[in-house]
Amino acid sequence: MKRLVLVGIDLDTAPPIQVQLLEQMLKQAGLSREEVDFGQIIPSKHKAIVALGNEAAASLIEDWHVAMGRAYGIELMRGFGFVYKGIPVIPTIHPSNVIKQWVPWRMLVPRDIAKANGDLSLPVRDVQVVDVTNVSRAMKAVRQSHLTACDIETTGTDTLACVGFAPSPCEAWVFPPPF
Repeated sequence: MKRLVLVGIDLDTAPPIQVQLLEQMLKQAGLSREEVDFGQIIPSKHKAIVALGNEAAASLIEDWHVAMGRAYGIELMRGFGFVYKGIPVIPTIHPSNVIKQWVPWRMLVPRDIAKANGDLSLPVRDVQVVDVTNVSRAMKAVRQSHLTACDIETTGTDTLACVGFAPSPCEAWVFPPPF
């Protein structure tokens, strides 16, 4: 039995680039194309639904577009859990929009799919505060990384609180002032 159904894309009529991207994101979420159903009709046998885009979400989730008098879109509501006839629904970005705006959606959509499939695990990150005893090790780790995330934190005014670097999903270095 397939646990998951993706609603909002017809693989027979979707452009090949969208289908290829969706297959890549499924693989990243730990699934293959053969392990999920695609369609507009939701049999009750599925454990979860992934709504691809605003139209799919609006067709499944009551009051999708209206909350507190404001219109909400997929970008604000993606990744949150909803229910359709007793089946959990996770709305996410449609592959056509991932192609248009690669960052951050290319990283988040596989996470949403994995979440709908029951994988709620997150990577464990080792965060170390840099001081005189480990500054050389921290700089070496950051320099050796091919891709490093950076985050600058302030106290809410013009005061710098710290600068953080994550050379991998499991490692982060925080540099408090003074540098």
